[in-house]
Amino acid sequence: MRLAIMRHGSAAMVAPSDALRPLTESGETEAHRASRQFPFQPAVIYHSSLLRAERTARILASYYPQATLIQVDWLVPEANPADVVAQLECVEGDIALVSHQPLVSSLAAVLVHGSARYSHDMPFLRPANFLELHAEVFAAGCADLVNTYL
Repeated sequence: MRLAIMRHGSAAMVAPSDALRPLTESGETEAHRASRQFPFQPAVIYHSSLLRAERTARILASYYPQATLIQVDWLVPEANPADVVAQLECVEGDIALVSHQPLVSSLAAVLVHGSARYSHDMPFLRPANFLELHAEVFAAGCADLVNTYL
């Protein structure tokens, strides 16, 4: 199974709350660029409830109309990576996650290394960057980092 962990595009700095920060024009462009680089066709695209992640996921889904788009509360920035891994353990097929820092980097570290501690071989994801992972099952320490799209 393949998994892409994607960080949303650049967000506007001013909004009534963090959840309502929209993508900037640059963020929209970044999301389209990243979507065109996507290495596989995800069956499902999970995204957080925050506006910028939802918009980034919708842009990705526009390139893969067969993908099911699902909003989940376990991909918010403050989510515990272990809780996300628990959600992923029952997922089958190729999927994409659209989320936020600090979650995306620590989640990738847990899936590849079994620990959320920063590792120099795990790149820090900037807006509209993503990692491609492969695993038989998405559990702590069970994934291989296939490629980075920075």
